[in-house]
Amino acid sequence: MTHDFLIIFLGTALLAAGMSGLHPLNSYQTGWVKGLSLALALAGLGVIVAGALRTSPIVSVRFAIGSSYFAAATLLGGSAATLLINRLAGRVMIDLGTTLPKGFAWILVVTAPVGLFSVWKQFGGVHESSVFIPLVGQALYFLAFGIWGTIGLRTSWRFTERGIVGPWAFVPWKNCFSYLWKDAEQELQISVRRGVSRESTLKVNVPPERHQMADEILAAKVSKKY
Repeated sequence: MTHDFLIIFLGTALLAAGMSGLHPLNSYQTGWVKGLSLALALAGLGVIVAGALRTSPIVSVRFAIGSSYFAAATLLGGSAATLLINRLAGRVMIDLGTTLPKGFAWILVVTAPVGLFSVWKQFGGVHESSVFIPLVGQALYFLAFGIWGTIGLRTSWRFTERGIVGPWAFVPWKNCFSYLWKDAEQELQISVRRGVSRESTLKVNVPPERHQMADEILAAKVSKKY
């Protein structure tokens, strides 16, 4: 059981590391970093699959084990990418002090301890790898849920030297091509390029006392104002 668990846990760590580098938040990464991240992610996925195949002869159990660890690794990788971008985005030029609607994040934060408690209650007397390993995977999944939700609750929108940082979001300045103030100049709408032909609009509420400074930064970083 210990050997199988270590194999799957190693795969989860590799996949999480790879997913953190491949996450859209890390669009600023160089080619070799993305290549290394892809290699880590594929290696981690392969190790998880290999470990899951060793745990049980039942296909559904193997699939459940692989899915839980894959999901946990993906969420942990996204959380790591969010924390990393907070450090690498450069000096904070202004903190807007606003966040995304917290409803979804609160659901994650509340669900996580409930899920962890239910998994803990199932651990007593478990000795078979086909039962122990799925429970650890579920625990990791709920833990990743909690971390993801906490990041959403604690992260506010900020203008940094390299771009706009927000809850689960990072937009480099080079991808921002126009902006517009609406609703008595309290809602900021920024047009963002995503890929070659895709565009989207980022909407952020800006407190009145931060409006002037935010507008000065935008005038210097973004080419067009409407």
